Order: sequence, then structure tokens, then C-alpha cells
Amino acid sequence: MPNRFLRTLLFLSSYSPVFLILALRSYDVSCAVFRLSLVLLALALLGTLLFLAVARRHTPYEVTVVNIEVRDADLSGYLVAYLLPFVGAIAPTWRDVVALALFFIFVGIVYVNSRMIYVNPLLSIFGYHLYTVRAATDQTQQDPSCITPQFLVTKRGWIRHGDRLRVRRVMADALIELTEKQSQ
Repeated sequence: MPNRFLRTLLFLSSYSPVFLILALRSYDVSCAVFRLSLVLLALALLGTLLFLAVARRHTPYEVTVVNIEVRDADLSGYLVAYLLPFVGAIAPTWRDVVALALFFIFVGIVYVNSRMIYVNPLLSIFGYHLYTVRAATDQTQQDPSCITPQFLVTKRGWIRHGDRLRVRRVMADALIELTEKQSQ
């Protein structure tokens, strides 16, 4: 599956709560916004399921954590865009619908082309945490400066230097750790 497609699904996934809020706010006000929000919400939820399904298909391998940085705090800055459904009234004009669509397109382009892709409130709701790790596949490679940093999505609340993880590569710069139950 191409990275751009998977990144686009993760973008939609990350905004699924916004789409639900927009659908609720526009129910009696704008049929177009209501319908568009429901379609995007459905795509977002399917995108999350597809992302996890793609992750399950990849072969797991073991790594040792050499360096780690918690990235869950990045979520707070990202949530500013969630204010959009609460600002102003939703009007039923075609200009408001187009303006809202353009906003999400512009945010989507930035999101898909940046490393914000893994900051995902829906994954957080499902109990996942985000880390940046430098992880070695063998014990001899322990110099953090020689290892490319990668994002790690996992349900572990804590990870320490030296922890062994069974991960799957979902994109060139991202790993996910699925438990045996999640892998089935």
C-alpha cells in the first residue's frame, strides 16, 4: 500500500472526532455539511481499521530501544484545529461548505506531507501512545547517533532504554507494536 494513501487515511482518522462534532452541529442547519461529515467520519473509521490491518500484515521483528522520547504531548498542539467546529455558526450556504472543505484539504496536505501524521487523537482514544525511538536490531548497534529515529505507536505507557520490543514497520519512518491479541 503506498505511503501517501496510508498517510491520507491516518489524516482522516485523526479528524474523526471533528467530523462527528460537525455532523452533530450541522444536523438541522446544513444538509450538505451533515452528509459530508458523516461520509468523512465513516472513511476515517475505516481508515483506522485499514491502518491496523496493514500493520498486522507486516512481519514482526525484535528491536532494542537505544534512545526514546515521549511524543504524546504533541497531541495538545494538534487539538487547536479541533476548535473549528465550535467557532461560529454553521451556515447552509455553498460558500461555507466550500470554505470548510478547503480548510480540511489544506490541513490535510500539511498533515500528509509532514511528520504530524502519527499524532492521532483516535489512536490515543484506543489507548496508543506515540514515541520517537532509536532502536537497534542487533546488540552491537548501540550508538544512538548512528541509528535513524523512527516513530513508534504502542499501547505501552512506559518504555525505557534497553527494552526489547516486537514491532512491525508500517511506513519507512514508523513502527507499531501490536500485542499477540491485536495481531490476530
